[in-house]
Amino acid sequence: MNNKRNILYSFWESLPPLKVIPQPEEEIYAHEARLSIIRILRMGILEEENGPKRRRALNAREILKLFKQNQAITQETDKEKDVTPRLEKTQEEFKPLSLQSLYFHLQKLEEAGLIQTVTILREGRHNTAYYGRTARIFLHTDPKKNELKIAQAFSAIIKFVSVNNPTFDKNRIEELLERLLLFEAQRRERISKWLTMHESTVIDHNIDLTSLFKFMELIDNINPNYIQIYRDLLEVLSFSSLP
Repeated sequence: MNNKRNILYSFWESLPPLKVIPQPEEEIYAHEARLSIIRILRMGILEEENGPKRRRALNAREILKLFKQNQAITQETDKEKDVTPRLEKTQEEFKPLSLQSLYFHLQKLEEAGLIQTVTILREGRHNTAYYGRTARIFLHTDPKKNELKIAQAFSAIIKFVSVNNPTFDKNRIEELLERLLLFEAQRRERISKWLTMHESTVIDHNIDLTSLFKFMELIDNINPNYIQIYRDLLEVLSFSSLP
């Protein structure tokens, strides 16, 4: 295998384990084809009959072929299970996808930062682009938006306390805000590392990564360091509980 073709396989090993995508899933995957493309580029391709699947960059025609195969399998499975047709959605999902339409969806995914052109190979008389993911796992969340919500909440309480007690040192609350934002950033890092450790399970079983991440955030709310920040805040505000 020459060096140029070798990158079709080797690029996967150099991918970052996790990438945060600030755009909502429903916005990026407005069309079912885009989610299918992302899954196809994650699962790999069977290159030899009865052989193992290998993850590699794929060209548009290969992606389209796998997309149609997956559609056929899904339709056949629904028939075997005697699934009632889902009317409009089913018609949209199984609407034939042209190569031209596929290129449009590839462009949208590339603009969103989910896929990349891994290499362009000269094949016959034409140059052929091969596409791959930009990370092994994608997490759809917006850290800046979450930080802004927290900052706005703290801004409101600072204003409230300042009105009731003009001599109050608001720097004490601002310090707690900095501690909380730092904790949130470190929490994302810790959960990301945990997800990376379980990457094969997440990928092979097609687990909803965003829901899993949100659940781990929820569980981490009992972290003693997180609780201590709010205890300190309650003490600063001389506020223990609601009446």
